[in-house]
Amino acid sequence: MLLSRPALGWNHSEIKWKSVETEHFIVHYNEGAADCAADAARIAEQSYGPITRFYNYEPSRKVHIILSDKEDVSSGETYFYLDKIEITATYMDFIFRGSTNWLENVITHEFTHIVTIQKAMKYPLRVPSLYVQVVSFEREKRPDVIIGYPNFQASYPIPGEVVPNWFAEGVAQFQSPEGRYDFWDSHRDMLLRVAVLSGGLLTLDEMGVFGKNSLGNELVYNQGFSMVRYIAERFGLDKLDELVAALSRPYRMTFYGACKSAIHMSDKELYREWKKDLESRYGVVAAGIEKSKVDGRLIAGNGFVNIYPVSDDRGGYFFLSNKGSSFLRMSLVHLKGNGKEERIAKHVTSQFSISPDGSRICYSKLTDENPYHYRLNDLFIYDMAAKKERRLTRGARAVSPAWSPDASKVACIVGCGCSRRIAIVDVSTGEMRYITELSRGTEYFGLSWGQGGILTSVLNGHSRDIALVNPANGTVERLVSTPADERDPVWDIDGGGFFYSCDRTGIFNIYHRSIGDSIDVMVTNCIGGAFTPSVSGSELVFSGYASSGYTVRAIDDWREVSRPMDSSNDDEELMRQRKEVVNTVEAFYFAKGPAAGRSMVGHDAGSSDSFSAGVESKKGSSVGASPVSRGGFDYTMIYLFPRFLIYEGKPRLGLFASSGEILGRQSFSAGGSINLDREFDANLAFEMRQFKPTFLFEFYRCRKYYSYVSEVETGESTEYYTRYDLWDVYFHTILEFGEPSLVKRNELDIRLNHGE
Repeated sequence: MLLSRPALGWNHSEIKWKSVETEHFIVHYNEGAADCAADAARIAEQSYGPITRFYNYEPSRKVHIILSDKEDVSSGETYFYLDKIEITATYMDFIFRGSTNWLENVITHEFTHIVTIQKAMKYPLRVPSLYVQVVSFEREKRPDVIIGYPNFQASYPIPGEVVPNWFAEGVAQFQSPEGRYDFWDSHRDMLLRVAVLSGGLLTLDEMGVFGKNSLGNELVYNQGFSMVRYIAERFGLDKLDELVAALSRPYRMTFYGACKSAIHMSDKELYREWKKDLESRYGVVAAGIEKSKVDGRLIAGNGFVNIYPVSDDRGGYFFLSNKGSSFLRMSLVHLKGNGKEERIAKHVTSQFSISPDGSRICYSKLTDENPYHYRLNDLFIYDMAAKKERRLTRGARAVSPAWSPDASKVACIVGCGCSRRIAIVDVSTGEMRYITELSRGTEYFGLSWGQGGILTSVLNGHSRDIALVNPANGTVERLVSTPADERDPVWDIDGGGFFYSCDRTGIFNIYHRSIGDSIDVMVTNCIGGAFTPSVSGSELVFSGYASSGYTVRAIDDWREVSRPMDSSNDDEELMRQRKEVVNTVEAFYFAKGPAAGRSMVGHDAGSSDSFSAGVESKKGSSVGASPVSRGGFDYTMIYLFPRFLIYEGKPRLGLFASSGEILGRQSFSAGGSINLDREFDANLAFEMRQFKPTFLFEFYRCRKYYSYVSEVETGESTEYYTRYDLWDVYFHTILEFGEPSLVKRNELDIRLNHGE
């Protein structure tokens, strides 16, 4: 991305931005997100040294981090030419990856992109690419028409960097040995293991580009991370930096040459060796599981995501599915006992809950029905008899509802800044009461409310633990807390125990724990993975991962197949890696002193914009970082795009230039080309988005020499040589009524045009 664009996609000029500046970064944040900004500043500075030392490169300017906490959408994007990172504070709960501490991971990941891709650039930073272009036109027969329609156009970019996507994302996940907030977790291993064993690995060419469905795009990340780890383990850590440096050679147009230079084999040879190693290792794993495999029978598998299955006690099942979508757009569907499928609701964003009497379903959806059209999660209740939906909350930012045993209330998880807490909503009035405190860095996931209390999973650095929450006073008791990742707890039928998913063997399977004696038994034994269990009588239904993605599966009698848990099968290496990262995260929070874990009350918690980031500089001294309202504009450098054209059969030299304000409030672009006959074209555009409506100014100027033969003036055939000059000016006033997309814009453009 070259031109700066708004941090939230369209004109949100109502946002008041503040900034905090450290030695190497400027963190911009919306009012109310000061605590997240303070954490972001510390994390960025702590990541700076390890990443820049490992790749032997430092950005020439301060990196801008734009942190937004206005929407319930998780994202992280890097604009490496602009020295800009955009992230949201909302935790990314992604079904294809394990748990991480969001801010630490996303900032380090995106900053690694800045460092590695800038180092791999072949031209100066302000020259992103060169262009060779050809434009020709139809020949006109009428003398009063100067030029015909274009009949051929071609534009070939000579890029300033040729880093394949798999390598870019691989090193961003690998990060550095000194500073790492990510690791090869069980979800990543699951996706790769299943792809290898089912023959579904992406080819090397497919790994180089995105443009697939959500699962295919994730495999680019996944396989890239695995191959980067393979390079580091087989050839040495220093080879990653050598590969990045080799990509910066001006003559290098592919990854092939960089591979030959750094590790003395081609990229295709590297791929074959890596694939062979995976097939050998995963073949042994699969052979061991096949002897005692328990993965149930297939219930549903249309679409590549089918999760949170619940029996309707009549031979049918409710679950979330992305059937019909190439991405993670989930619908709540009811697969009836007769095989017919009914869609209950679209755009559902989390686990749903069925009322104890089976008459109502509560779920969360992402809506923009608020004054500024922010995308926020709210709770809805669907009456199955009336087939009508009722909205329960507005602007609550609530997900993962769970009905109380008496069906008068719904528990849910509410997001605020970099943390989440549990609240209870009165079903009749919509009144919300928070029962757990909001503590920075604490995240809750999934709820199951029974007579014994509310079961949930709590993020512990880079894994989750099972906890029991008292709905009356909000006290939290850890029930299952090991280095493994324990998640998706749900009460069993009589409330004497609960099911949960755990990756203690390196593969997620379903386990059951009895509350009284704390005895755990293993229920499933899958090659892929088993998640989100629920029970109806003796039948256990769950979401199992296989070659087609997440499917709904069932075990008729879970007690018949369960077995005692064997700790000798635990994956000690996985636990060691996870513990290292957890210790790093804990050290980060404890280093901040007593205020780090302070409780914050209310949705406006953390709105105070008075803090000192207290980050460490390279020399070890504390660098104060106080927030300020920046009245001016931080512009990017002016980026240049040289062009060589063949235009109407004549060579031309051209140049395009662009720059923009770092928060997307202003931008401009200019360009033009000229030939030896002094024919030229020039254009200029300037956009202002710090107000509503958006204002846009465009100017175009061109000159062309042409000749024609006429008998009108002299009565004889005379050839005339003429200079034609044109200028045109546009003023736009743009009123936006919705977020623009690649295929749709909902706006009113009032345009004034004058030209001669």
